Amino acid sequence: MPKPKGFRSPGFAANRARLLAAVQTKLLAEGPGVSMGEMAKEAGVSLPTMRHYFGSRGGAVAAAMAGWGEAGAPFLLLSATRPDEAGLRSSVEGFLRFLWFGLTAAGVGRIHLVGLRESGRERGAASGYLDHILEPTLRAIEARLAAHQAAGEMRAADVRTAALALASPVVLAALHQTELGGAERRPLEPDAFFSELTEAFLRAYGTV
Repeated sequence: MPKPKGFRSPGFAANRARLLAAVQTKLLAEGPGVSMGEMAKEAGVSLPTMRHYFGSRGGAVAAAMAGWGEAGAPFLLLSATRPDEAGLRSSVEGFLRFLWFGLTAAGVGRIHLVGLRESGRERGAASGYLDHILEPTLRAIEARLAAHQAAGEMRAADVRTAALALASPVVLAALHQTELGGAERRPLEPDAFFSELTEAFLRAYGTV
């Protein structure tokens, strides 16, 4: 008897999760040069099996981005939350340190690099990076800044623009120092960096 359309055998989700972990491992290790066949080899399955679960290489990359986005959701919730009793200065500097730690010590910078590089290869990958990594990050920052606006600590302004102004230097600096090897050629002093960015942000958007 033929299987109904859309039927998934028992264990489909578990198998897909295992294959997805292999895709993520291979992407982080080798980046945009890795083929779907190499992903399949990493997972210990055939290429048709990979296609069964992800459809195409772009589908596999998009699934990797979605998986990373899901894993990062609890940390984005922390980014979105204005700390109790914290003024704009301490909140901004605390967020910058939190973002820097994630990018440099927790491996999130590598995910951004893979997402950016993959986005130049396949449209599906670009959508996956935008939808599951970049936009959720920006929206979390926007929510945090909107709370400061509501508390009267930040002037009326477009929070999306403010979020980009706050996060972009940190993402670029983290990639410079880690993934691009800048720490060896021109090391950055993080504390001075955070302090300077905080002061610049307060001058631009603070109300005090």
